[in-house]
Amino acid sequence: MLLHVKDAEAIESANRAISELLNAHSEWFLTQNGGAPIALNSTEFDFSIAHRRLIFSSWTESGSRSWRVTAWSWTGEKLLLEASRRMGAEVAKLELVPRASAKAIVASIAAARQARCEKLAQIVAQTFEGVGGRVRGVDRNDFHTEPKIPNPRMPRVDSSELPPTPNTQQPGSLAGVDAEIELHPRPNPQLPQTFEGEGGGVLGVDRNDFHPEPRIPNSRVPSVDSSDLHPKPNTQPPEDHRLKSMLLSAKIERAVLSPGMRRDQPGRYARIILRLPHERLAVTATVARSDARNIDSLFSSALLWFNRLLSRPQRPPIEKLLVVVEPNTLEAARQRHVLLRESLRQRIELWEIDDDWEQTHPARAIERKALWKKRLTRFPPVTEAETSERAQQIVSQAPQAIDIVNSRHGQTLRYHGLPFVRLRRVMTSDRVWFGIEGSRRRALDEYHERDWAKLFADLQSYRHEDCRDRRHWLYRSAGEAWLESMLRRDITKLDPGLIIAPLHAQFRTSHGGPTGARPIDLLALRHDGRLVVIELKVNEDREHVFQGVDYWRRVEAHRRRGHISTAKLFGDREISDESPLVYLVAPTLRFHPSFATLAKTIAPDIEIYRFDINEDWRAGVRVVRRERVNA
Repeated sequence: MLLHVKDAEAIESANRAISELLNAHSEWFLTQNGGAPIALNSTEFDFSIAHRRLIFSSWTESGSRSWRVTAWSWTGEKLLLEASRRMGAEVAKLELVPRASAKAIVASIAAARQARCEKLAQIVAQTFEGVGGRVRGVDRNDFHTEPKIPNPRMPRVDSSELPPTPNTQQPGSLAGVDAEIELHPRPNPQLPQTFEGEGGGVLGVDRNDFHPEPRIPNSRVPSVDSSDLHPKPNTQPPEDHRLKSMLLSAKIERAVLSPGMRRDQPGRYARIILRLPHERLAVTATVARSDARNIDSLFSSALLWFNRLLSRPQRPPIEKLLVVVEPNTLEAARQRHVLLRESLRQRIELWEIDDDWEQTHPARAIERKALWKKRLTRFPPVTEAETSERAQQIVSQAPQAIDIVNSRHGQTLRYHGLPFVRLRRVMTSDRVWFGIEGSRRRALDEYHERDWAKLFADLQSYRHEDCRDRRHWLYRSAGEAWLESMLRRDITKLDPGLIIAPLHAQFRTSHGGPTGARPIDLLALRHDGRLVVIELKVNEDREHVFQGVDYWRRVEAHRRRGHISTAKLFGDREISDESPLVYLVAPTLRFHPSFATLAKTIAPDIEIYRFDINEDWRAGVRVVRRERVNA
């Protein structure tokens, strides 16, 4: 609640309290009316009393400003101020937020994610507990005994006329479960031959241990020969007892976060182990903000963790992995799950949790054929783009280094894969801008000739294979685009079986969407008519495998519908009626250590090949090794 500052006593009290807050923190963020925050030191703003008014003065983007504070409040996290200036003509709401240290921020994020992890563990455990709940798709109503077979020689007797039996609760019955559920069927004392064997016992159990309850005669019930009764067999299989016991307890054995990308960063994924009476379950989910674009990272992390759990000889063993996803990532998760090996799919289940993180339940898995039923947008016909005269002039300055990428709104010129010039056709004239991504763009005209000359000279000096300063950002940035530009000039350096042209770089099968579609690095065609999806990396990337497989899925869906042939992406060449190949390319020492493990999780009918190229690929691409990784 805001405290109004009206009299001298309130002004003094407010100034004293605010001064104590300012002394506790040296760095603050100032926002005005919810605008962009401004970082300030404690020496760059001040509270003072002048003319019986509380005055707040600070530096802003527009210079020094002074405000009269009319009300204030400290919420525990930020200082709220109602202020005015220019005799009340301008009124604003100001917020001063103390800037926490980096360690404090990391600690708060880690604590919030750990709390979310523990909450998820409780939600999943509660799903497995209690009577009447479903346990991995098994309802308590599924536990039933075989119906009794009526005997025509035995007349029906009204149960209300029979006196109650002394013991209405079976010693082996399950508390809280319906009475007709028999966990330990009582032997029939009228059929001793069932339990008799050599020596009159069954596995050390004496028939005298079975004491039938005293029978109370009823004159209205005629006596029946025991030979006419059919003993009820124990039709309940052993696994029913196992599932019943699962209804009773699900203990949280562990609920921790995965390791972060760096030692000082908290993990993004929950790693939970639930202990059930006869087995243990592994549960994982994203506890940080996420969308469909991060689903490859979730699956990579989950599969590596599950692989390590299976290799540990612990009892009871872990045989199942539950991957819990939110509704906005469920579709993308299904698309990855269906491409796993069949043996692995049987062990991994997808669960869905609501947006409020209150309830979770098993999600229906899909079959491979469901991927090909989804409606897709056709590709527009391929047209030859005309290169403008201005673009040709720029390319002529370094034809071996500059290539042109066409787009819907114009052309982009790249220097060894690094975009540095953009051309747009406006009416009947070409407009040209230059500048590296992240820097200010300038029009290529006579007023910026000096800046243009400097940029081009820097590119020639530093973005070159013989650059002496290999730490320069022009040499190190956009490495994958550099490798892509080299392969675009001669794709046969990677595989002689590929046709040189046409070759589609940064090929988009769709424009984003809920599944987080990204452009394919290279889409090529072999001489035998088979499509090839090429994914390039120059640094270690754990998601290398799943990115390539996701691109395979999208290209295969369009191939099955004939969109690639109809759009004539490869001219009049015939497209083979076979699924595409996947080429995963990286320098030999730049494949992630988990690459082989993750590649073996993919279904073998998706042909994935690993291409190791030389470390000094900037001087020329050479294939060092090629092998099939998921046969």
